[in-house]
Amino acid sequence: MRKILEFPETNSQLLESQKLETIKQWIKCMAEDPNRDWSQELEELGLITGKHHTVMEFVEYWEWTDLETLVRLTLTPEPPCIRDISQKEVEEMVLLIREYMATGQDDKEKYYRELLHKSLPLTNVTDYILSGKTAIETAEAMVKAAKGSIIIL
Repeated sequence: MRKILEFPETNSQLLESQKLETIKQWIKCMAEDPNRDWSQELEELGLITGKHHTVMEFVEYWEWTDLETLVRLTLTPEPPCIRDISQKEVEEMVLLIREYMATGQDDKEKYYRELLHKSLPLTNVTDYILSGKTAIETAEAMVKAAKGSIIIL
């Protein structure tokens, strides 16, 4: 797999533990008190992650994940758009996504799913991943559909 397709070192690996604990506390408090003005914390979080965040991202997170996972998802950089992605690379990512789904590595699963979504003009990447077909068949179908896809702006 090309270097650009590898899962990046996350901001959580780069941050000192005290800052990481502060971010965890912000997320937890935003979830518990979403009506408070969190603009300063959200701005600082945006500077750390390079992404725009809203309080609603963190409200009721416990219904679908735990705090540690949400922090990892929040601190994972945005994936790139790779226009020259090959069928073999799509196949490798399909395998990775399935592995990460099975092992509960939500941050990596979401990263690669979003990378495929950005790189292939497909709106239903998850449907392909969960189709029950082999990784080779899935990648072949995705690349074929992407080549025949027309996006109207």
